[in-house]
Amino acid sequence: MVAPLLLAEVAACSGDVSEPVSRRTLPVDYRGPEVREYFVEGTSTVTVEPTCVGEDEREARALELVSYKHIVLEWYLYLRLADSLAPDGETPDGGFHAHVRNGAMEDLELTAVGEATYAFRFRGEISAPLELFDLLPAAEPDTDAGLVDAGPDGDTLPDAEGRLLALQLPVLDNEEMAQLEPGDEWYRRWPRGSFDPAGYEGELEVVDLTVTPEDRSLDGYIDHRRLLEDGRLTVGIHIGWDYNPERYDLRHALQVYDWLVDQGFRSPADSFDYYTIDSGPLTKTVLVNGLPVSVEVTLVHARQGDAGSIDFSRRMKEALLRSFREREVIIYLGHSGNHQGFLLGNWYAVPWDAGALLDHELPLIEMADFYQVVLADGCHTYSLGEPFFANPAKSGRTNLDLVATTNLSITPDAGDHAIWLLMALFGRDGRPPRGTSYDELLGWYHPAMTYMGLYGVHGIDDNPRLNPLADAALLCAPCERDEDCAAAGNACLDLDGGSFCLPECLSDDGCPGATTCRVHEARREWGRPGGFCTPADDTCPRPSPEAGTEDDGDAAPPADDDAAADSTVEASIPAADVGPDDAPDEEPTAGQSGCGCRAAGAGRLGSGVPFCLLALASLLRVAARRARRVR
Repeated sequence: MVAPLLLAEVAACSGDVSEPVSRRTLPVDYRGPEVREYFVEGTSTVTVEPTCVGEDEREARALELVSYKHIVLEWYLYLRLADSLAPDGETPDGGFHAHVRNGAMEDLELTAVGEATYAFRFRGEISAPLELFDLLPAAEPDTDAGLVDAGPDGDTLPDAEGRLLALQLPVLDNEEMAQLEPGDEWYRRWPRGSFDPAGYEGELEVVDLTVTPEDRSLDGYIDHRRLLEDGRLTVGIHIGWDYNPERYDLRHALQVYDWLVDQGFRSPADSFDYYTIDSGPLTKTVLVNGLPVSVEVTLVHARQGDAGSIDFSRRMKEALLRSFREREVIIYLGHSGNHQGFLLGNWYAVPWDAGALLDHELPLIEMADFYQVVLADGCHTYSLGEPFFANPAKSGRTNLDLVATTNLSITPDAGDHAIWLLMALFGRDGRPPRGTSYDELLGWYHPAMTYMGLYGVHGIDDNPRLNPLADAALLCAPCERDEDCAAAGNACLDLDGGSFCLPECLSDDGCPGATTCRVHEARREWGRPGGFCTPADDTCPRPSPEAGTEDDGDAAPPADDDAAADSTVEASIPAADVGPDDAPDEEPTAGQSGCGCRAAGAGRLGSGVPFCLLALASLLRVAARRARRVR
């Protein structure tokens, strides 16, 4: 919900009328390994007041009312689709594990159906599991009850154009629909916050919705090149107040702090107990492709003060606003909800404007005009996509990756989620990052035996499909093991005629030249698809004799068993201490120019290793193996 909240309330047809709701094409830029976006389309009506006279005035008022009616439709569709917690507080109760993209509705046409009543067609977006069509119950109007799901990869469309879903909602009068004062909107008031049509005694409207799957966005990598181009990575972690007796806010803050210290981060405080909201960042210098990167992580949480006081709640909010202004990565762990945002303080004790950063504020806050990654780990944060992209700094949808939840978050696991993202960004246990796609990262977030916590990412369409930690200039360089390929996103793979360096990829459009993104089964580790840019004929050009290789027409001998074992990483599902970075223990070394040839891929994150050195090293290893066989 964006534009409607910013509309000023005006007396119906008593003067100037608000600008009509804008028309636009809905974006397709949210993807998760288990979710996709769907269109919902239907027809509803609005009725203008008798004080509106003249066709132009009535139509202008109708368009204004349509913008309000969008919010009504979004809210009750959310209540129809989303999960709620069962009385035990543990498992989702009802719903379709789905959520509505607030603010993402467009009008298709407006038609007068009477002197004061106008019908309008609308289209909105929802996020739901890949198998949504199987989850729609048979009791709903259904044109094809035997549909199968979208397939394990989510890229195959269901076997029909759509399903039908009947949406029942109460009829609100125009005055109530317009009650949108931030923090006091009509839907936050009792009894509008919940709805049971079976027990509702007022007038009901029934809207028949058609649900159709959208084309699915492609997976993309976290863009390390943009994050690290200045040799610095700044992270803000913000943990909101928690009402649960387990005190998850304190638990997660301690978990993240201890992990950072265990990873060698230098804390400005003697211990967690003395780390305050003013302590400053924990710091460490890490190596990424052999180059130093200075990492700063600032931790703010509700147990650093009294979350029930206005003063401390405002300080937490200002700390979060500072992260959006200045930092590259922002991680939020805490409570949220539909048409809410980041709930930092104790909302039972402090006003909304003091203890929370709400959705209607996001278009107006100061945000950095550079690339940022945001993890919004709270319930129903899918609805924050449109408010964020309404911010001028993010309106192009190229400077923000927003990881959000389709339905309920998994509160006990939030600390792990923060740590897994940190490991993807800068590695762990001395191992550098090797490039992580969002499907891989969010695959680790999946909870067992429940539909709670279905995660996806907004803003993914501009993300790289070639591993940003790869060096495409080393394509087809001869090798024996991954370390010979220098860059963390390259691997040494067997092709016709020998073993060669290939860069990792997600799709063909990320690959250079005449190569395609081909899956190599030996590298299909858990969560990683195993795609590498590969020559079309599975053959790399044979290096010339001047490059230091033998031109005897014989295929290169297979690598030693120990080298082959070293080049294949054992995959495992990550736990709190097992994460995304399974790179070899050996650090890749920075390249050196020399040998009378050009350094390949020299650059901020490239290896800079001369091609001739790689070829020479390969020749020496082959010669050594043959010598051992002779002996």
